[in-house]
Amino acid sequence: MVNGIDSSEGTDRFRMLVEAVQDYAIYMLDTHGIVRSWNSGAQLIKGYQADEVLGKHFGMFFRAEDVAAGLPAKELADALAHGRTEEEGWRVRKDGTTFWANIVVTPIYGPEGDLRGFTKVTRDMTERRRLKELENSWQRMNEFIAMLAHELRNPLAPIRNAVSILQMEPAPSPTLRSCRDMIDRQLSHLTRLIDDLLDAGRLTSGKIRIRPQRVSFNAVAAQAAEACRPLMEARLHKFSLELPSEELWVHADATRLAQVIQNLLGNAAKFTPDRGSIALAAWLEGKRLKVEVRDNGEGFEPQAAQRLFELFTQGDGARPIREGGLGIGLSLARSLVEMHGGSMTARSEGVGKGSVFSFELPGADVVQRPAHAPGPALVLVVDDNRDAADSLSELLRLLGYRVSAAYDGETALALAMREPPLAVFLDLNMPGTSGRDVLAALREMPACQAAHVTAVSGYGLEDEKAGRANFSGFDARLQKPVELTALRSVLTSAAFPEQHTMAST
Repeated sequence: MVNGIDSSEGTDRFRMLVEAVQDYAIYMLDTHGIVRSWNSGAQLIKGYQADEVLGKHFGMFFRAEDVAAGLPAKELADALAHGRTEEEGWRVRKDGTTFWANIVVTPIYGPEGDLRGFTKVTRDMTERRRLKELENSWQRMNEFIAMLAHELRNPLAPIRNAVSILQMEPAPSPTLRSCRDMIDRQLSHLTRLIDDLLDAGRLTSGKIRIRPQRVSFNAVAAQAAEACRPLMEARLHKFSLELPSEELWVHADATRLAQVIQNLLGNAAKFTPDRGSIALAAWLEGKRLKVEVRDNGEGFEPQAAQRLFELFTQGDGARPIREGGLGIGLSLARSLVEMHGGSMTARSEGVGKGSVFSFELPGADVVQRPAHAPGPALVLVVDDNRDAADSLSELLRLLGYRVSAAYDGETALALAMREPPLAVFLDLNMPGTSGRDVLAALREMPACQAAHVTAVSGYGLEDEKAGRANFSGFDARLQKPVELTALRSVLTSAAFPEQHTMAST
């Protein structure tokens, strides 16, 4: 008797408990590896009835190549050597299919220390292994897409700069204007597709991060509208920007907020017919910023409002083919707004009656507009890609700045020592003296410590999170290809730093 219970009764109860377990295959082996017991979990996982395995060697559950390699004997030997062994590997079911198993083998000893056999516990881990492989594959894919995006953005940078230069030509011919605008539209579309592709992976894996700070909504809205201008102009849309006379400020990530507005405007432009109307309006209610994007386009059935925000969905499902895009923009926009503590809705009175996409953000207020403009000053452009450096330099000259260009870090530092620049546009990835090295050296120069240094890279904020880029210490960061409005914003920040927080795009 033990605690009032007969030991044989306790043994029977334990045996019944083990036999009832269905999530694990639990069975006994003798000292030679012969199966001596078989529970219901073993039957479910391996497919054998008890009478089919009792009295047979447990090597029958191994693949032929594993038996030939001596794995069954090794499994028992390891358990004896270490008092317990745990491993994972492929095992075979009755029907010949394989499954990935977690196995624990424990030797059993008698009262005198003599070996009586082994207990073996097996768990089917196939689904977990599959999910882990999917996770690893997704991570590798995201890493590949990030590197691909970086490599694609580098050649896009000089193309964008060249287009911006052409846009500043005073009187281009009709043919030149048409070609310029076509390149501009397609370049914007390509850049948007690259960004959407990256954000699709980050959205589903929960890796998108925001960096809120006090930013001017007016400036952000203007930047987003400018990015969508080519698409709206191509379809002869009438666009209106409805903002109060005061400057609206909000606690938000400027880059992500611009992305939200751009996605909403881009969506409106896609589904508004030629010569239609689109409006972007914003106002303050208490401490909350209210924003609306209205159009008189295709609209949608009211009951379809929520479906519009599902990932990889565009309207009725036929639109991605007809209008282009990846079906990510609206889902991403709403997620970004919610990450800011806000909310987003969509409404329409029906098909053909237009639509309204609206969102609101907390932590907003108003101030008087600053009336400053940058004056002539020296700007230093540093990039080992000569086309990128030269095209950006030419664009800056057209904006009224004196420009020095350097194609390596050593030359850049020599130019800075000769004349301290107001602003520096610095490529991160350069052979020899890297962008980080140049930044550190500039901060050590007394005459250059006040210089406004902008990191220009094909990498983005999420790449910084993943350790592929480091933007710490920079006053601003621009992602290739650089938009003209973003460039102007950074230059204004360089000229009047007291009016601005860190800029990024």
